[in-house]
Amino acid sequence: MSRDGEQKGAAAAINSQGDLLVETTGRHGPDVSSQRTDALDLAALEFARKAALCHAPAVAVDLGAGLGAQTARFVAAGMSVLMVDLVPRQGIVDELNLRYGQGRVSAFVGDVRRMPPGEMPREVHILYSQRMLHYLRHAEAARVLAAFAGRMAAGARLFLSCACLESELSGGYSALGEPLGQRFGLLAPAMAQKHDVHEPLCLYARDEFLDLAGGAGFKAIEAYRSDFGTLKGVFERC
Repeated sequence: MSRDGEQKGAAAAINSQGDLLVETTGRHGPDVSSQRTDALDLAALEFARKAALCHAPAVAVDLGAGLGAQTARFVAAGMSVLMVDLVPRQGIVDELNLRYGQGRVSAFVGDVRRMPPGEMPREVHILYSQRMLHYLRHAEAARVLAAFAGRMAAGARLFLSCACLESELSGGYSALGEPLGQRFGLLAPAMAQKHDVHEPLCLYARDEFLDLAGGAGFKAIEAYRSDFGTLKGVFERC
């Protein structure tokens, strides 16, 4: 088993983890969380169980929630969750509230860059975002993290992943060689087709990824690259 979870070995897999093209918007890649849990997912769930024992309510934000698989895991662990995504998921919200209690799950449907402050929870104990923030320019991603960090007390945690410059995604990447502030471009056509990613991305080097979280007020507890090459980290609010 790899660090990123059990390999499924499917013929149509797009990577060594066996992930399939489970569509979300049709432009932002597959919903990986609905297919498997990886090391970052499991670390977030372990912290969620502890947070749920210490806070009432304990609140998680699932940023780029997709089909809601990690949201469902958080709720089962005792959290209340705000799903943030471009695509409406009201059926998932209704189903989880019916199962676990009304008000446990809510959703903001839209672009997080234009999320009104009043839509954000007053206190956030977990900010979770896998494979999403790289769809924003670096400055935009930094502002989003800082906005949520403002609702997080010391000891709250960020579980974050972003696409990496040192992965196959960089082959033919249109913004390769650009400085971080201007690095925002499309994947090569063949790579975009393979991964179902047709929106521009900001790919990160490891130190840039750490600085992204650090600049928003988080210190790294753990950071690593997945087998595929995705940058992943667990960060604590300072």
